[in-house]
Amino acid sequence: MSDIKFDEVQFNQQMNECRTNFFNSLSELLKNYKTHRTNPITLENQSNLDTSWITLTVSLNEIKKLKGAFVSSINILLVDTQTLDDDITNQTYIKKDLKQKLNDLSGSKESSIGMLDGSKIIRTHVLYGNYLLTLICIFMIVMLVKNYRNMKPSS
Repeated sequence: MSDIKFDEVQFNQQMNECRTNFFNSLSELLKNYKTHRTNPITLENQSNLDTSWITLTVSLNEIKKLKGAFVSSINILLVDTQTLDDDITNQTYIKKDLKQKLNDLSGSKESSIGMLDGSKIIRTHVLYGNYLLTLICIFMIVMLVKNYRNMKPSS
C-alpha cells in the first residue's frame, strides 16, 4: 500500500496563490483588452494583450495542475481505502469462521469438556468413569475367583 503524502495547508496556500495569480492576470488582461479596444491598435498594445493572455493561460494551467494532483491523491486514497475495507471484511469473515469452528468443538456434548473452553469436568463424567472402573474391578475379581477355583489341586 502506498503512503499518501498530502499536506492540506500547503495545498490551500498553493491554491490561493494560483487563484490570486489567475485573478490578477485576468484583471490585467481585461485592462489591456479595454485599452486595445479603445485606443488605436499599436504594436505595444498588441504585445501587452498577448503577454496578458499568456500570463492568464499559465495561471490557469497551474490551477489545473494542482487540481489534478488533488484528484490523483483522492483516487489513491479511494483505492487504498477500498483495499483496507476488503481486508477488514476478509479478516472479519475468517474470525467469524474460526469462532464458529471453535464453538462447534467446545460446545459438542461428545467432546471432553474442559479441554477447549476451560470449564471443569462435570460430575456426570466423573460418575460414569467411576461406574466403568467399578465394573472393570468386579469383572477382574470374578475372573480371578474362577481361575483360583480351577487351579485348586484335587486332593
